[in-house]
Amino acid sequence: MKCSRFLYNAYKIMTLQPSRLLWMLRLGFVKCWLISIRRMFLGPDGWKLVASCVGAYLACGAVIESRHNRLSGQAAFERSAFIAMVSSGKKFSIETALKNFGEIQNMEIPSTPQVWAPWGWLGAEKPNEKPLKIWSHYFFSTYQPESSEPPLDLRLADLRQADLEGAKLQRTNLQGAKLQKAKLEGADLQAADLGGADFEGANLERACLLRSIGVPIVLRGNKIVSLENPRVRVDDGLRVQTNFRSAILVGADLREAKLCEATFENADLRHAKLTAACLENADLNRAKLHNAELQRANLRGARLQKAEGLTPHQISQACIDDNTQLPSGLERPKPCQDQTARTESNLIPSRSCEN
Repeated sequence: MKCSRFLYNAYKIMTLQPSRLLWMLRLGFVKCWLISIRRMFLGPDGWKLVASCVGAYLACGAVIESRHNRLSGQAAFERSAFIAMVSSGKKFSIETALKNFGEIQNMEIPSTPQVWAPWGWLGAEKPNEKPLKIWSHYFFSTYQPESSEPPLDLRLADLRQADLEGAKLQRTNLQGAKLQKAKLEGADLQAADLGGADFEGANLERACLLRSIGVPIVLRGNKIVSLENPRVRVDDGLRVQTNFRSAILVGADLREAKLCEATFENADLRHAKLTAACLENADLNRAKLHNAELQRANLRGARLQKAEGLTPHQISQACIDDNTQLPSGLERPKPCQDQTARTESNLIPSRSCEN
């Protein structure tokens, strides 16, 4: 009888699917482990096991608290050093401090550990985010360099995720700057040099980029070589285009901006002002162009085949050529004549950002 039952159970196990058999083995292991733990707790030395577990729990909490205090002190030191440098009033010190503003503002430290809330031990907080946000709003609303001084030089600055809402950065040199996911709502970047800057995922809603320059640059080590002509080939350096991929540019003012070869893939350009902007050879695939102003915009060689919201009326007001890639089904207007486009651009009056 026992032999036949054994053979029957062996046959059932052999006919099980491998995945189901694996789960049965895992469940059996967990069951045996729980039974052994229960026996240990209920045994004569169970109190020792309980004390060991409590001690290990408190030790882990102490280690996390020590790390929190150490990194909190480091964040406070970085914040104090930053404030001291920018408070000196010297342009060089301000530029040096601002080149690491994003990294300092977004320093992450472990959350303050609570003994009875271990689920929060793996959390993180940013102690410098709020105080430096208040500082940036005050500084950029009051900072006015002397008329004889050159603009701020923030080339290759690390401003990732920096909160620069409403910042006045007119004529600022931001070549090669890292501005991914930066908060630049309502910022004034009029006539700023954005060559090779990375604005991927940044929020530039209602920002002013009037007459800004975003032509490609060439990086040679830590040195930047600006290219006025986007067709110039440089063999001994890394060519970098201005990147607005997935950026929010709703209502932004980009009139007369020079953004040749810039990437606007997945960018939100609804209601953006692009009058007389140079977007030659730019990538506007999957960009949202609903109600965008494209009068006299230079779209020669631009890639628009997957652009969203582009209408025949908009494209008829822009300047295109045979290399401009339009969405399927959109009638191609006559290409612009170079002489006509150049003359119209020269007739554009002096402008300022509109609120």
